[in-house]
Amino acid sequence: MSKVSCTLNFMYAMEQFATRIYLLQMRAFRNTETAGKLTAASANEQTHVNFLRARLLEMKYRPSRLGFLFRLAAIILGWLTGCLGKSTALRAAIFVETRAVKDYGSFAKKPYFDTATKALLEQIIADEVQHVNTWKSELAALKK
Repeated sequence: MSKVSCTLNFMYAMEQFATRIYLLQMRAFRNTETAGKLTAASANEQTHVNFLRARLLEMKYRPSRLGFLFRLAAIILGWLTGCLGKSTALRAAIFVETRAVKDYGSFAKKPYFDTATKALLEQIIADEVQHVNTWKSELAALKK
């Protein structure tokens, strides 16, 4: 497997993780504006899944079947953090998204990615930064 395929498949799996974790964290935010933001973030992460899958297929790579491991981890972490409360769920979301920004930033600098892939990564980074800001704002509002 090439570096491009491995890296794109890792990102593909991580986006599947993010999609699931938000849906499960909503249990802590039932009937609140934050629940709507989690739903929107999950939908945004699903667009990343779709874009990365399309990019893999365009480049003649097969999407990894190991994504189920990331989805399983998201189910466990999302359920657990959702049960532990709003603050824990938001701190976990901030951690996940901050890590995503760091990882995508590193990936975008790799010389083996073409211009189209780098542009996709830059768009995903912008979305992930927005998620970090949203969850930080929600956490700050929660503390008030």
